Amino acid sequence: MYIDHIGVMLNDLDLIDNVPYVIMRAAGRLAMPLYVFLLIQGFYHTRSFWKYFTRIAILALLTEIPYNLFHKNAIFDPAKQNILIAYALGLLMIYVIHILWKKDLPGKIAGAAVAIAVAVAAYFLKLDYGWRVPAIIYTTYLGQTLAMLPITIVCGTVITVLGRPWYLWTTPFAYIPVGLYNGERGKCPKWLNIVFYGAYPMSYLLLYIVEIIVKEAGAAW
Repeated sequence: MYIDHIGVMLNDLDLIDNVPYVIMRAAGRLAMPLYVFLLIQGFYHTRSFWKYFTRIAILALLTEIPYNLFHKNAIFDPAKQNILIAYALGLLMIYVIHILWKKDLPGKIAGAAVAIAVAVAAYFLKLDYGWRVPAIIYTTYLGQTLAMLPITIVCGTVITVLGRPWYLWTTPFAYIPVGLYNGERGKCPKWLNIVFYGAYPMSYLLLYIVEIIVKEAGAAW
């Protein structure tokens, strides 16, 4: 993720050639499926869904300003919204789908309809990755719920590469560590949880500040 953001900054500053830029963007594509996998794990293991959802939603709203500053040098930009909003929306989506799935076949059909509706909404709301994030959240949820990892891998691969620049085709490699996951929760101190939640917005804010400093230094010369 950081490699991807740094690549964008260096490209904006004309400090990087096309080949290393593409390599850095390609490396950054590994992040999204991993975050989605962790999002689903959080859904299954949280003690309070609404507290979990509220944390993600608040973080998404707080991220929007540094996201817009970094990409458009503006506090508000209706053209594109940060990916955490898509995560929050997707989390709410699987909460509803999880309830519907208890109603056998009609519930599963209704759940698929909910996933399609959310994907369409993400597209028109101009969320980062568009319809793909809700779609990958849904297929990842299916794969974990049915204990069928190939569903997650195959569907996630098709969704991520469909109609995207070729350097985004590295995304499916993120499913290698997902496939190696043993199902056990690792030890994570509380302070590291805070760092994990703050990493995404802070990366945009810090790199935006660095970009301003570099531009000012260049103008002074």
